Amino acid sequence: MRKSKGFTLIELLAVIVILAIIALIAVPVILNVIEKSKIGAAEQSAQGYVDAVEKQIVTNKVKNENLIEEGEYTKSQLDEKNVKIKGEITDAVVVIGEKGQVTQGRFCINGYSIDYDGKKATKNSEATYCTKIDSIVFVCPYEVNQVFNFEYTGNVQTFTAECDGKYKLEVWGAEGGSGDGSTGTNKGGYTVGTINLTRSTNTYVYVGQQGDRSTNNSNFTFGGGGRCYSSSGRQMGRGGGASDIRINEDSLYARVIVAGGGGGSDYPSSYSGGAGGGLTGITGNHANCSGTGGTISAGGSVRGNTTSWGGTWYNGTFGQGGYGLSGGYMNGGGGGWYGGGASGPDGTSGGGSGWAFTESNYTTWQNGNSSDANQYLLKNNTEYYLTNTQLIAGNQTFKAPNGSNETGHTGNGYARITYLGEE
Repeated sequence: MRKSKGFTLIELLAVIVILAIIALIAVPVILNVIEKSKIGAAEQSAQGYVDAVEKQIVTNKVKNENLIEEGEYTKSQLDEKNVKIKGEITDAVVVIGEKGQVTQGRFCINGYSIDYDGKKATKNSEATYCTKIDSIVFVCPYEVNQVFNFEYTGNVQTFTAECDGKYKLEVWGAEGGSGDGSTGTNKGGYTVGTINLTRSTNTYVYVGQQGDRSTNNSNFTFGGGGRCYSSSGRQMGRGGGASDIRINEDSLYARVIVAGGGGGSDYPSSYSGGAGGGLTGITGNHANCSGTGGTISAGGSVRGNTTSWGGTWYNGTFGQGGYGLSGGYMNGGGGGWYGGGASGPDGTSGGGSGWAFTESNYTTWQNGNSSDANQYLLKNNTEYYLTNTQLIAGNQTFKAPNGSNETGHTGNGYARITYLGEE
């Protein structure tokens, strides 16, 4: 009887190699089949969710309750309107058209991102989709170069960016007040720059108030213009308020752009207050009795015989024009990044300085005044650096809000935000 032989080592190795080749071919195929099955299930769940939304639209119209009208809805918003479906839909955004049908949608289902184009649901190749669920359905409501204007109201005004992209910021400072009602050189400055903002960023807009004249202890003008004071009924001038735009928080330390206001004076027909704007406000034009302009890192100073004027006097500070308190006479300094210095009778106050948040400006400020600079809320947010900046003092010519040229800004301040489009 003949004994059977076993496999040789070579034969065993050949079999192992053949099995390995079969596995290399079969496993990806099997995994691909499984992957396609999972994707198909996710696409079916998305289609089922669309059907559920459209069914609920019809149901609610019949019942006339909890209506789902034309617009964009998140999953949480639709959950509140009783749109339910089995499956692992962790997030969704759908767009409802005017005919009550889903025209577009994005879904995150079992880790797959699924798009719906109004006809069918298909897997999206974007790997990071589930971390930005609404990126495809959002349509920016702004037109490129759309303008948003802000006039003086005496209150802070808000603007929330509805689109990602570039925005041009423009601010005009307010004119300083005059005691005799005449016009001088104490005009507001102008600052412009471009900034990148993301959708939902909140901004706070301050439009400076024109300085006027007063015979008593007046209030500060809106925008930080220094108040004036008179002890005997003599007309004195208040400083013009600065105009500025703030990012995320309503704080002096969140300003990204500022246009300085002009300084006040009692007789600008003879001696006029200094203009606002530029990184340094302009000093008034009286030889011996003019408050100095605010700078990038310090407020303007009182200059003159304060002893004979009487009262208590204050230099310009961060965001505030200089002023006097009790006794004697005083004209207020212009508001600004730093306010201008005040002045006494027959004197002229300084204009407030401007500001644009750039790396070089912040470095200069930090080196010159670390106390205020360390409180700046945007110091680590370099994404808010402005580009294409110009800071022009109110003794120079620039574009007025109406598009014409003006040498210094007269009257109340002004602000403008223009959407320039995506980057």
